[in-house]
Amino acid sequence: MPETHENVEIGSRLRDFLERKFTTIAQAERKLGKGRNYLSQYITGRSLPGAPLLKDLAKLGCDITWLLTGEEPVTTAEISEKLGGLAKQRELEKELTELKAFCFDLSRKYEAQQKRIEDLEQTIKQKDEAIEMLFVELGKVGLATSQLQALRNIFKR
Repeated sequence: MPETHENVEIGSRLRDFLERKFTTIAQAERKLGKGRNYLSQYITGRSLPGAPLLKDLAKLGCDITWLLTGEEPVTTAEISEKLGGLAKQRELEKELTELKAFCFDLSRKYEAQQKRIEDLEQTIKQKDEAIEMLFVELGKVGLATSQLQALRNIFKR
């Protein structure tokens, strides 16, 4: 396999890991049960590590995602921060759900009050019409205009 920029970067990260974990590359090869210069093909970028080597490296504590992509591993603090954010998000979602339920209930109560107001307005209108008909009838029987006006004033209060 020809060396590529990606292979060289992976090899460089492999070297960084091995040098942090072991005194020498030869010591790492012995720990892995491999012969001398076994790792040089990967460190130089001539080859990419296969699944068996990746598995062995993981057992030694190498973050395989970091090795292959260069992305730093997520720390426990970062995970805790994200989980805290998720907990806050869940709390806010719960509050939002409760607020929606409250608003829905308030809306239903408002609609009921509006209906009651409409019913009362209709009742008042019917009573006003009945009073007006009463005055018409009282006028027909000869009640004086001043007396009718006095009665109207009483009913307006």
